[in-house]
Amino acid sequence: MNYSFDVYYYTIMNTTLFTGFNFEGIGAGKPQLRVLGAYNITHEYSKAPPRKFSHPFWVLSCRFTNHEYIRLHTVRNPWQQVMAGRIMLTPPGSLYWQDFSRVPAPTRGAFIAFTGGETLGLQEFTGNKKTLAVFLDPENRVSRAISDVARYAASLKAKAFCKVQSTLYGLMDQLLSAQPVDKKNHVWTLEGGGHPDRAERSFRLQVNEYLLARLAEKTVNRDIARRFSLSVPGLFKKLAAETDESPMKMLARLRIDRAKALLMQGEPLKVIAGRTGFWDAYHLSKVFKHYAGLSPRKYLKALVNAG
Repeated sequence: MNYSFDVYYYTIMNTTLFTGFNFEGIGAGKPQLRVLGAYNITHEYSKAPPRKFSHPFWVLSCRFTNHEYIRLHTVRNPWQQVMAGRIMLTPPGSLYWQDFSRVPAPTRGAFIAFTGGETLGLQEFTGNKKTLAVFLDPENRVSRAISDVARYAASLKAKAFCKVQSTLYGLMDQLLSAQPVDKKNHVWTLEGGGHPDRAERSFRLQVNEYLLARLAEKTVNRDIARRFSLSVPGLFKKLAAETDESPMKMLARLRIDRAKALLMQGEPLKVIAGRTGFWDAYHLSKVFKHYAGLSPRKYLKALVNAG
């Protein structure tokens, strides 16, 4: 089942002690990167059967004790325990199961639910198959920050929105400086912190950032190649070393990701088309259906019905 944040929250609160606040109705339609809710959690109920989840928002979570077992994508995959000291980034649409019956209660953790991660290129960490990314956090810097955000939320409620929102930007800044440990299995490390030199960062991510800033503009391969002081063949060769996406396929995917986010914010198709580089609503709908498998209206209806 694909849960909206409200439905997700009320589905699991019956077996979990939450201290935080639901910000879903605050600041709607304003920032692309927007916090929906932040909570510290203590899970007391250890005999609940495994539960299946999928949701249309990003979740950044941490565990302070060895926590539940999870299964990704399909029931054929093995269960894996979520260990303390690791940060999990769950992208929209990721399918997973949680099982708390194998660990002694209580278990403790914290999470932030938010939208707009695709505008920062967080799919660089999770990959295009909507799987979880794991960040090793040996100094617990990010874990503490996530928990602090939830404490702000619990004490200040709606007044905490600006503080929580600004802290979310700081957390994203730290994630974007993560270094790969095992790219195949989407494992990264936050050890050392700081910002890697631009030359050391993923070329795919650099192209991603360049395109994200120009989604509404007419951009061709020659423009991208010129930005990185490459020939067009050189651009394709360098990008192919990291991804099977061509520059124009990457641009189309990013435009559709942005269109999905704007749809969820209630923007009309004509406005979305103008903000994502499509000629008109018809052109947007045609490309959207090619990538998403549904027209924009049917996609939005499916999300509403799933929630």
